[in-house]
This record gives sequence, structure tokens and C-alpha cells, in this order.
Amino acid sequence: MKQFINFLSCLLILIQFTYSQNKIDYGKLDPKAPDELKLLTNLIGKYRVKAFFKTKDGVSESEAEITIKYTLNGYGISMLSHYWSNKDFYSELFFNYNPKSGKWVGASINTLGNRKTVDGVFRNDSLIFTQEGMLFQGRRGENKIIFYNITPDSFSHSFDSYDAAKDEWTYGRFGFTAYKIESPGIKEEDYE
Repeated sequence: MKQFINFLSCLLILIQFTYSQNKIDYGKLDPKAPDELKLLTNLIGKYRVKAFFKTKDGVSESEAEITIKYTLNGYGISMLSHYWSNKDFYSELFFNYNPKSGKWVGASINTLGNRKTVDGVFRNDSLIFTQEGMLFQGRRGENKIIFYNITPDSFSHSFDSYDAAKDEWTYGRFGFTAYKIESPGIKEEDYE
């Protein structure tokens, strides 16, 4: 059953990505959505990136395309990433702001079958998500997913991880600067 759920999660990501290649519906911010969601309006759009990954053997790079849009009827944001030079890896992060707790909450899934929940804060013009507990390769630890330098045309992203077994942080384990190539109402060819 678990394998079927993982397969279904991956299939849904692939279907959504394939559909989005033809026409992207970026959604709309609901006017009744929490004001905190408006802080991220500049993120909505389509981006090209060259990402880096720290590995045991050094650093590898992968090109990617990222689409960020409103979801949950304008109450949330979805970030779909496709890293085509890294074995066609897909991931999606969904998040929204919970006014009762005063925190950003969300979930991430990817084509490896990983599913994680995240809690976040918006601090110093950066959105910082934290994942805790059992992480990749069955290790206990913590991940920090950070969006920063958010402008109308770009943003930066870093991924830091803590391995509890080694009591060790790896800063900048993964990261990129994303450059916008399409926005709602502005087509990709207008950015060239």
C-alpha cells in the first residue's frame, strides 16, 4: 500500500507538471487570505535555476525549472520544481499561513517518495521552514529550507541539514538563485 501511495504521489506531480507545460494558471490571491500571504506575491511565477548539491564526492550541479503559484483557492502557495539534469527529479512544496498559530505550515513531497511536513516563520525578509524528525536515509535530524533575497525578478534558496547521529550541521547542502522567466500576465518571451 505504501508503494502505491508513493507511486500515486509521483504520478500526480508528473501529471501536474506536464499540464503546466502547456498553460500555467498561477491562481489568484484571495482577498480574504491572511495579509502574511501578500508578503510572498513576488514569488509567483516561473523560474530557471542552476542548483548545486553537496555530495560525498564534492559538488554536483543541476538545471531546473520552478513554477510557483497560488493554490488552495488563493490561501496557499505551491512550488513545483523539476531538476532535469538530476535524473528527472521532481519535488513540490505546499504552504500557507495559519493565523491562529502565527506560523507558516506546509508539506513537501518528491519523486523519491519522501513526504515531510514543515513549519515556518517569516523573519528579516526571509521565509524559513523547518523539518524535524526522521529525515532522508532514515536518519534523525533537522532541515532548514530558506527563501531569501526575494525580489520581483529573483529569489535565493538554501537548504541546511543537521544530522543528529553525527551532531553536525551541513550549511548550504543544496541551493540556488532563481531567475524569473514568466509572471502572471507577462509571458516567457517578454523576459528574453
